[in-house]
Amino acid sequence: MISIVIPVYNVEKYLVDCLDSIINQNFSDWEVIMVNDGSTDHSDEIGKKYCEKDKRFRIVEQSNKGVSAARNKGIELCQGEYVFFMDADDTILHNTLSDLYDVISRAEADIVSFQYQKIQNLKDVVEQALPHEYEVLSREQAMRLFLQERLIGISMCTKLVKRSAIENIKFEVGRASNEDKDFLFNTLLSATRIVALQTKYYCYWTRENSATTRPFDKRWFDGYYFAKKIYVCICEKMPKLEADARYQLLSSCYFLVRQMDNQKVRKDYPSEYRMIKNEIHDLRVDDILNIISPQRRKGIMLIKYAPWLYSLLKG
Repeated sequence: MISIVIPVYNVEKYLVDCLDSIINQNFSDWEVIMVNDGSTDHSDEIGKKYCEKDKRFRIVEQSNKGVSAARNKGIELCQGEYVFFMDADDTILHNTLSDLYDVISRAEADIVSFQYQKIQNLKDVVEQALPHEYEVLSREQAMRLFLQERLIGISMCTKLVKRSAIENIKFEVGRASNEDKDFLFNTLLSATRIVALQTKYYCYWTRENSATTRPFDKRWFDGYYFAKKIYVCICEKMPKLEADARYQLLSSCYFLVRQMDNQKVRKDYPSEYRMIKNEIHDLRVDDILNIISPQRRKGIMLIKYAPWLYSLLKG
């Protein structure tokens, strides 16, 4: 059975579409655990109606503690052999669960990673088919792809995981972004067999105030916090991947510097801006230039070797 964990918070406009996309699966051995995180709209009522109609749905209540606490609560209640996470304002293709179950069971994998498609309306949805062949990756192979930001994305909504692989792992409560990255990193550390698909089963609906459209605020620094945490851990536990871990830290730092410059907020966070630029300046880049995209490479080299010129260009 696949247990689907869905944090619910003020999503009355979207929850029906999310839950209907699960009902419409061509796979029936699933349960849904909705964790109502203190919603103040009609989300709770909508969830309870589905529970009344179909016993595979369950809903539990908690005061507003955030998505990480809601997911942790959901994991505690899972009864399935496999766990799948969804956001309550997204949907999945009708063959998602059947295809993923087929792969994870036949490959005897701990994790199946797949891709998402960005959706603004139904005509954007592109149906997907399971590839005939796929490779089973080792922990080291999968971790390298994850650190290099290739094929294995950070979102837990694009993963089917064996419940036994996450029994002792928690989402870090109190962080407002990138908590998925930390959870996935720890899951990869515990996994031995991983499959990475290019198939886009998950439909990520772009909404106002999503992470990609939200104005810059202090929550964005969580990305740096987790990237640094991962770097330190890799140096200790998987030192052969130090350069790859350094790349993801460098990438996170450069993303933050660019966002602060583009949104003209660096004066609002002077100490953080200075700290992150110093991190870029101190990190070695000579052995990872080949995995840095040309667009990022130019900016990183300016910050590292000609910070005065970078500051002049950015005003």
